[in-house]
Amino acid sequence: MTDGQPWRDAETLERLYHGEELTQQEVADRLGCDKSTVGYWMKKNGVECRSPGPEERPWADRDRLYAKYWDEEKTTTQIAEEWGCSRRNINTWLNRHEIEQRPLGESIVIASRGSVPKFETRDLGHERWINYYRGEKIEVLHHRLLAVAEWGFDALRGMHVHHKNNVRWDNRIENLELLTPSEHKKKHPIIERREDGTAVKVGTIFEEESNESRQATLADIGGGQ
Repeated sequence: MTDGQPWRDAETLERLYHGEELTQQEVADRLGCDKSTVGYWMKKNGVECRSPGPEERPWADRDRLYAKYWDEEKTTTQIAEEWGCSRRNINTWLNRHEIEQRPLGESIVIASRGSVPKFETRDLGHERWINYYRGEKIEVLHHRLLAVAEWGFDALRGMHVHHKNNVRWDNRIENLELLTPSEHKKKHPIIERREDGTAVKVGTIFEEESNESRQATLADIGGGQ
């Protein structure tokens, strides 16, 4: 057996797939890898695949798909993740089986169930909330949420929220103030010292952060700083 990578071993794959009659997904779960990895090494090692049956393609079984979607009230994304395929594939088979799909509003409610936002701190110190909706990452900066609660949506529209003491995780309301983008940039210059001891401004902190994700549920909350 290949040390640390058992999915590369032909005998192991043969034993699990044909000997124990596991599906590729079950083999992947057993070996601790992805289904696509199992499929790749089976093909590379000449391990013959069985003709796809109900267990290999559960979405092809109308009753099973109907039960997942309507009886268990799972979203297409949740079904796809459970069965190891794409959401597009599930949607395709819902249409082939002529299974009626939920209205968008009802799907959003179901998708939000059990979805717990994650709280984390950026490398530069800003705290943020992160969640995922229909596979899309949604990010909201914590200090902007607090600012909305204090001053309202209209006050934040087009404005940045500045930490007065420059401690980006100190989100006490008394430490926050609203500034225009140009005013805010002046608060965060990047100064570089030359060999002769003189200082020169080479940019702003926001230029360094320009490649980071700034998505938000509502642009007026999460947009800006």
